[in-house]
Amino acid sequence: MTGPAIITKRSISDRVHEMLSSWTSLDGRFMAVVVALVIAGILAVTSSSFAMALSVHDDAWFFTRKQLGSAALGVVCFFVISNIPASLIRRFAPYAFGLSAILLLAVPFIGRAALGAKRWLFFGPIQLQPSEIVKFTAVIWLAAILSSDRRRVKSMLQHWIQIGVIGFLIIMTERQPDLGTALCIGIGVVATLFVANIHRSQIIAIILVGACGVGYLVFAPQGGHDYRSGRFAAVADPGKDRDGAGMQNWRSLVALANGGATGLGLGQSREKRRGGVPMQRTDFIFAVVGEEVGLVGTLSLLALYLWLLMVGINLSVRSTDPFSRYAIAGITSSIVGQALLNMAVVTSIVPATGIPLPLVSYGGTSLVLTLAALGVVAALSRRKPARNMGMEK
Repeated sequence: MTGPAIITKRSISDRVHEMLSSWTSLDGRFMAVVVALVIAGILAVTSSSFAMALSVHDDAWFFTRKQLGSAALGVVCFFVISNIPASLIRRFAPYAFGLSAILLLAVPFIGRAALGAKRWLFFGPIQLQPSEIVKFTAVIWLAAILSSDRRRVKSMLQHWIQIGVIGFLIIMTERQPDLGTALCIGIGVVATLFVANIHRSQIIAIILVGACGVGYLVFAPQGGHDYRSGRFAAVADPGKDRDGAGMQNWRSLVALANGGATGLGLGQSREKRRGGVPMQRTDFIFAVVGEEVGLVGTLSLLALYLWLLMVGINLSVRSTDPFSRYAIAGITSSIVGQALLNMAVVTSIVPATGIPLPLVSYGGTSLVLTLAALGVVAALSRRKPARNMGMEK
């Protein structure tokens, strides 16, 4: 009986060791900033939504419970994906990208419109925004392609078909219309190309072409309605049209001004009420954060995103595998780029683009997919646990 008992104890010890190794092999700084952003998001959603939840659903915790459920699902996805080997992620990257591209191309035909945009697919109770998936799968697929190119300095001309496909999906995303997500996809792609050591002149050319395209889209009438140029004018002078195109910019600036240096206090925002900041728990949640915790709070949130970027850059540079290096840089840049773009909208630096603040804004699809993408970063940056020599013996 001694033999089987020893074997059982050893097998349990092996499993405990594997579990601990799985946790300790993740970068501590990376885990800390992800957890901090998720917690900040739950607090922000609770504070910004309880008044509306109480008046509309007769339940102050309605949106908080849904966000907690999405966060729980996202955390599960994070840890499951973080344990997938990098080789397997690379192998399945083309299939994931292909599926997400098919879903995106299906949106004009079977998608459902909301708030003047057709961006979502519905599968029973599940609501899905394919462009959010493409934002990450495009970067991972491109990283897999570029990592197979062994030249020290690479040329986009060798991969023009793949880059052209991604460019076409960016255009399809913009046509929904969803210029914000299209820009975030572009940010991730450019970051991936930069880290992959593509000719700098070619990257500059892509940026210039993209800037010209954005300029055209801003000023060109869309479907007979020149709403984007109106939003651009609202940025230049938000107070000129407070009840029209400049309403979002004006109300968000009022909320930030009300907050001052230290804010009015959690739950004390006045602009989250009816007639105040629009979409206060989603696209403009940063304005509510600014009103309630002030400049100190908004700068702290900005610091968390910059910390995530710095950690991502460090993990990318530290990686010896080209695929991991490119994908980590692209995913991290896309998430942080979206955060900075959202903050620029709320502070009236750029026109409203309709994108959430990653990990903070209310929304199950965005939260789950962002945590899943960060799970990919965790998987690709995972340190190899040292072998236990005693157990091997």
